[in-house]
Amino acid sequence: MNWNQTNGAEGYVASVVATSSGDQMYCNSTSPSCILSSLKCGESYAMQVRSYNGSCFSMPSQTLTLTEVPCVPTNVTVKSTCTNTTVVTWQASRGALSYMAVAMYSRGPQTQCLSNSTTCNFMDLRCGQVYNISVMAVGNTCTSLRSQSVTLQTAPCAPTNIHSVIQCSTNAVTLSWDSSPNAVVYIGRGLGSDGHTVVCNSTTLGCQLTGLHCGQDYTFRVAASDGTCMSPDSDIYTQPAAPCTVQAVSTLLHCDFNSLTVSWALNAAALNYSALARDAYGIAHSCTSSHSSCDISGLQCGQNYTVTVTATNRVCTGMESVPQTVQTAPCMPVSVRGSATCVNNTVKASWDQTPGALSYTSVLTGPGGYSRTCSTFRLSCSFSNLSCAQIYTLHVIANANHCNSTVSPDVVVKTEPCDPDSVLAELQCGSGVVNVSWHTSPGATMYTVLAYGQNQTVPSASCLTFNTSCTLTQLQCGTVFNVKVLASDFTCNSSSHTGTTVKTVPCPPRLQVPSQSCINNQALVSWTGDQDAMGVTINATSSLGYSAGCSSANHSCALQSLHCGQTYAVRGTIQGLHCDSNPSAPLSIVTVPCTPAAVSVDYICGTSVVVLSWSENLGRQSFFARVDAQGHSDSCRSNQTNCTISSLLCGHSYNVSVQAVAGQCNSSSVANMQLQTAPCVPQNVSVSLQCANNTASVSWLASPGALGYNVTASSDDGDVKFCHTSNTNCQLPNMHCAQTYVVVVTPFSNTCGGFQSSAVTFIAGSCPPSKVQASLLCENNNGSVSWLAALGAKMYIAMMTGTDGHTHNCTTNTTSCLFLDLHCGEDYTVTVVTVERGCQSVPSTPIRLRSAICPPANLSAHTFCDTNDVSVTWEPSPWSGVSYFLFSQQEGRPNSTSTTTATSLTLTGLQCGWVFKVQVAAKDSTCMSSYSTPLQIYTAPCPPTGLAVTVSCGTNMGNFSYQRGAGALFYVVSLLNDEGRAVSCTSNTTYCTVKLECDHHYTAAVVSSVGSCNSTSSTTIQFNSAPCLASNVQAHLNCSANTLAVQWAPISGNTSYTAVAVGKNGTHTCDSSNTSCTIQSLDCGQTYGIAVTSSSILCHVEGSDYQVQSAPCKPQSPSVSLECSTNIARVTWDTRGAQQSYMVSAVNFTGRGAHFTVEKLTKSASQE
Repeated sequence: MNWNQTNGAEGYVASVVATSSGDQMYCNSTSPSCILSSLKCGESYAMQVRSYNGSCFSMPSQTLTLTEVPCVPTNVTVKSTCTNTTVVTWQASRGALSYMAVAMYSRGPQTQCLSNSTTCNFMDLRCGQVYNISVMAVGNTCTSLRSQSVTLQTAPCAPTNIHSVIQCSTNAVTLSWDSSPNAVVYIGRGLGSDGHTVVCNSTTLGCQLTGLHCGQDYTFRVAASDGTCMSPDSDIYTQPAAPCTVQAVSTLLHCDFNSLTVSWALNAAALNYSALARDAYGIAHSCTSSHSSCDISGLQCGQNYTVTVTATNRVCTGMESVPQTVQTAPCMPVSVRGSATCVNNTVKASWDQTPGALSYTSVLTGPGGYSRTCSTFRLSCSFSNLSCAQIYTLHVIANANHCNSTVSPDVVVKTEPCDPDSVLAELQCGSGVVNVSWHTSPGATMYTVLAYGQNQTVPSASCLTFNTSCTLTQLQCGTVFNVKVLASDFTCNSSSHTGTTVKTVPCPPRLQVPSQSCINNQALVSWTGDQDAMGVTINATSSLGYSAGCSSANHSCALQSLHCGQTYAVRGTIQGLHCDSNPSAPLSIVTVPCTPAAVSVDYICGTSVVVLSWSENLGRQSFFARVDAQGHSDSCRSNQTNCTISSLLCGHSYNVSVQAVAGQCNSSSVANMQLQTAPCVPQNVSVSLQCANNTASVSWLASPGALGYNVTASSDDGDVKFCHTSNTNCQLPNMHCAQTYVVVVTPFSNTCGGFQSSAVTFIAGSCPPSKVQASLLCENNNGSVSWLAALGAKMYIAMMTGTDGHTHNCTTNTTSCLFLDLHCGEDYTVTVVTVERGCQSVPSTPIRLRSAICPPANLSAHTFCDTNDVSVTWEPSPWSGVSYFLFSQQEGRPNSTSTTTATSLTLTGLQCGWVFKVQVAAKDSTCMSSYSTPLQIYTAPCPPTGLAVTVSCGTNMGNFSYQRGAGALFYVVSLLNDEGRAVSCTSNTTYCTVKLECDHHYTAAVVSSVGSCNSTSSTTIQFNSAPCLASNVQAHLNCSANTLAVQWAPISGNTSYTAVAVGKNGTHTCDSSNTSCTIQSLDCGQTYGIAVTSSSILCHVEGSDYQVQSAPCKPQSPSVSLECSTNIARVTWDTRGAQQSYMVSAVNFTGRGAHFTVEKLTKSASQE
């Protein structure tokens, strides 16, 4: 603010008053200007200036009005309607006369919207843009700053450049398009000419539409969405789908030319069609047409073709039609062969597999008009029983279902030669050959002679010739042969039906001697050979000139006077019926060698080795030495006059023998001597601990040959223990605890020291533990004991013994123990022992441990019912310096703990109906005890509310109900009538029933109770009991009619009565002006309450204490079953719900019987 200077002024006071609120601001200045910086936007201010001097103020200046810049609009919101209209709203600004909304995006001009209200509509925002929208307030002269901008994303533009690619095989279309700004998802749609619609969604610039209907033209559109708004549809793109599969395809085969006519049903659209025939190798023949058929030519014979038809439009070829299978005419059989099988003059025709053939027909023709056919599914056919040495012609035709092949070229076949006759075989004794001769055979160009042994299928010898004779050589001696002559034309042989037999010269004998027999001075020679032999001669000659011989007509003879150590060559000759055999191959026999002499042994004491030696002898090849003892033997062989045996066992007495060996035979006698070996190593040495005196007990098995044993035990600390004994055990006492000893046992005999046993390690009994410590774990009153490990110890037993004699043990393989079951308030003595192999060490030095303090005993409480204070007491602890903790717990309220050194505590400030538990614990200088057993405490219960009553007419019962009082265990309703008589009822529920006197006025109240305390009384209620009914009611039942005659005492002033029978199935009544009436139609087997009311008594009778039983119901559907074994009859019937007893009677023909009474509701009875 500024103004003109005033004469005489010492200063100025400028005042500014807000027009709307009246707020004032002041500015003091000594110059004609002033600055006020806290004016509010949009406010109109009235400004005045006054000057002053030392004693007076001037009059105010003329008022000047100033209007501030309008406030910036706030709470700007933008609502897009997904159309061209965008609504902007804001909160009104103070000082604004109008508003300007501005929308700007990054690559374009801004758009403005003017409004005199707090809303404005943009109608021309561009699609797919992100706008920043702000609002300015416009005053008379100034415009406010822009508001905080709000971002608006306009709806996406329609996608452009739509394109589609069809996958003909699946009839699926892949759409693609250019990006649309702000789009997050695109929706592609296709509409077929048949109305079929397909849709796809995609977040990329393409998607696939599947399931297009074949043969339809589709139009495709794409729209973009930003998740809220959808763009307009794109331009249309048209795409035809693949043609439909061709239907009703049929084929017609032309057999003569192997061509095929294919026809089909035309589709509605104008299409081109292709028929395709594929063979098994994929080679195809085709034809095309725009009509409904075409011809496929050039098909191969004997092929299976798969025929399909496809339709083609301008973009796709449709799916192939359902395949049709066509087989062309079979090909002409090739490689036709004819061969004589040379068996029974049979010709076999064969050929290669012919494509397309299902069967074949072969035709054979021969001399004299002979012709035969053979049809088969195989690739061969046989013609049997033909004439020998004849020429036949053969051809084959392939057959199919509809067509046959052409005839194959003729093949010429010649049958086998005829059999030779007059076959003769002659044996040449000196040379052993056989000459065979025969007559000429028709059709033969060559002959084969075969010699078969008995039961042989393969010839032993043969010869070939173009003449009518042949010589067989190298025949097996002493054998009967069947000789066959076969005629051959180089293709077939004649049959083998003709021939003769011949037997060759005897074979030399096959000599043998018994294989297990060793020959001393005679040998039995046996032989095998020709069964027709007349006799055999045997001769034997040795390498040193000795000879022997024998002969026999049997199969063996003995060679006598043979010498030991000799090798003989033995030969034999057979005398046959016509010729003698050649000498046999020599058989070598060796007589046993002579016996060795002068055997000696060289044995080193304490080893397992012995060296045996002996003298040389005649005829040996080697020597066999053997040592034998009980349970063990060994041997050695040598070409020299000594050998070594290295496996002698300790502690054995051996017999030593030596024999000379030649081949499989030993000398006839043996040289012997005796040998004793050193004692054996003691076996199964074991050392065990004996608890007494920490003694090592050593034992072992006896060593053969030992007279005594030395036992030595050496420890790591230098201690050595000895034992000398003739037994097999030894005791070594006073071993050092936990020391490891090495124990060995050594046997000895008179002549040798034995072998030392394997060392056995022994650990002496363990030492007691050291540095035993004990500590108390207050929580759960557990004792923890620990110690240092004892050398060699594997197990420990810790013991705690209390002054009350209670003992706790803990066995462990560690160096600590935890005792979980200590008695509270006890002094314990703690020791630890080690356990090793069942032996315990001496106990460790005892230490002391006191267990945790016991919880206080005899916790009790007393509730002061009028104040709800509770006094809790307990017995004092026997230890000094003890404090106590009283723990209180109540459901739904926080727990609390109180501390005291006394043995009682009073809980105050408690409310009615509280139920809580208290526990007390004691604490000394070491531990706090566990809490005592919880004690449940009740404060006085809260009074019940809502007492109400209903009365029952006839029974005079009062039925009371009320709302629960908090903390109550049961309730007592007390009543007092107008004559001062009191009654009550007690219940643990919210209802209670009591018997009242009729026609009295009652006052009732109810209290809650927990036994020790009652609540204050509830608000009392007053009521009248039910009116009195007629008295002296009596009812008499008519059992046959099931009616009830009721009579009563008259009621003064009443002339109309109603008698009522109330049962569970309903009510029956009778009316009377007298004091009696009869109630009709009672239900059988029911109990009724009987009461009488009058016209002056206004109440509904609900029952009566006077009850009468109606006539019993007749039992229904009775049946009897007899148990023969027990003579018991079981009777059953239907009670129909009647409340009654039953009597069952059984009477025989003499009048004797039995009666049996059954209680109510029973449905059966048994009687013997």
